[in-house]
Amino acid sequence: MELPVWLSNNYIEIFGAVTGILYVFLEIRQNIWLWPVGIVTSAVYILVFFSSKFYADMSLQGYYLVISVLGWYWWIKGAGLRAQGSGHKAQGAGQEEERGRKG
Repeated sequence: MELPVWLSNNYIEIFGAVTGILYVFLEIRQNIWLWPVGIVTSAVYILVFFSSKFYADMSLQGYYLVISVLGWYWWIKGAGLRAQGSGHKAQGAGQEEERGRKG
């Protein structure tokens, strides 16, 4: 089979693989764009697995999609809390500072 024919027959899977690689890169960099890229990747693989009749794998990608939406929400919500200055110190850190002031 020729490469152009294979590419044209599998462009959705190739797109999913490229977005998956991009997702890993963004995750390593801890960039917020990892969440929408992860959502796109999971949605693409839902289509791929549905057309291949791999329903268990499709449902697993559905789970990943839901978790990515939640992760994106929690990331944004956590960033908002840090911006407001409402972050809490670790329990031990506050106690050590108090001891330093007293002693």
